[in-house]
Amino acid sequence: MYVKQEGSLKKLRDLTIIAGIYVLAFVVGYFACRGIDNVMLRYFIFDIAATIVTFVFSTILVNSSVYDAYWSLTPMIMSVWLFAEYKAFSVMQVALLIAFNIWSVRLTANWVIVFTDFSYEDWRYRKFRDETHKLLWPIVNFWGIHMIPTLVVFAG
Repeated sequence: MYVKQEGSLKKLRDLTIIAGIYVLAFVVGYFACRGIDNVMLRYFIFDIAATIVTFVFSTILVNSSVYDAYWSLTPMIMSVWLFAEYKAFSVMQVALLIAFNIWSVRLTANWVIVFTDFSYEDWRYRKFRDETHKLLWPIVNFWGIHMIPTLVVFAG
């Protein structure tokens, strides 16, 4: 019983740290894109800047799974922000926003269930790290695990 509570506290602590990283990433992203009039460019700069912050913390914590929930939460944050910014919606747009955000919450909740604490890291990331030369790992980590998925989700 005590071990389970201790594990639950570690999970809660580590999820809180990841949430703090995401809040910081979103704040940095917001300030990085302020003043940009083009909507797509503004959201693109937001996403890139926030991904870089997430990458930095995943490197500090030596755990690329810090990024895992980022790519399912960020589209939800950006879609709500976009809707709030334009304030004029059709029924179809609202239905799309709701469906999109249900997907985001479901995917993120699935990750929260699997995540135990910072000892958890997606097995693919560990495999990449083990099979990549030490000097090349930061490049693979940045582009392969963080930036390319961000660009693919943004494009979607």
